[in-house]
Amino acid sequence: ETLAQVPPEYQPATGKWVGVAARSTVFAYDKTKLKEDQLPKSLLDLADPSWKGRWAASPSGADFQAIVSALLRLKGEAATADWLKAMKENFTAYKGNNTVMKAV
Repeated sequence: ETLAQVPPEYQPATGKWVGVAARSTVFAYDKTKLKEDQLPKSLLDLADPSWKGRWAASPSGADFQAIVSALLRLKGEAATADWLKAMKENFTAYKGNNTVMKAV
């Protein structure tokens, strides 16, 4: 039943196992500077110029690669490229998620 939900190209030849991966991403923020109702509704919202200089990420982290991979799969190459270009304009890069958290 579970294997039937997996696209054929990702199914093992034996049909005796299923690969599973899960990851969550956190958007940490300073409650004294941003109210909950002002949070982006989507990761894609961070491409808006109104977020310029107001968010940070660690693009060298493995979790960032997973975010970009998911965006590519869900929204396509053009939307992902647009988001990455806007991100380059809008965000502050830090090395390591702990450094990002300390900055918050």
